[in-house]
Amino acid sequence: MIHWLLVGMDNTDIVEADDFDDLQRLADSELYHTVVKLNDESIRKIKEALAVGTVRHGHWIVEWETDDTRMLRCSECRMVFNVGKGRDGNWCPECGARMDEK
Repeated sequence: MIHWLLVGMDNTDIVEADDFDDLQRLADSELYHTVVKLNDESIRKIKEALAVGTVRHGHWIVEWETDDTRMLRCSECRMVFNVGKGRDGNWCPECGARMDEK
């Protein structure tokens, strides 16, 4: 089973699914604007942070971008992610930091 982080304007969910087509339909809906595949360590960190209320806060640093792609660096763990334009995400899939700093 593969874990995915689904990020929307009003909600963020972690779901398990093997079928990417089902996830793509969710991503294409108006509920979610970002779908990120998570590894077990990322899931553990996000769930742990939510459970104990010690959420790290950070922001995305734009490394570079083209018409349809952006390379974003997490201000907390410094990992770089290749994401689609306009699909920044509210959480870092690596360290679990909430991207709510300006």
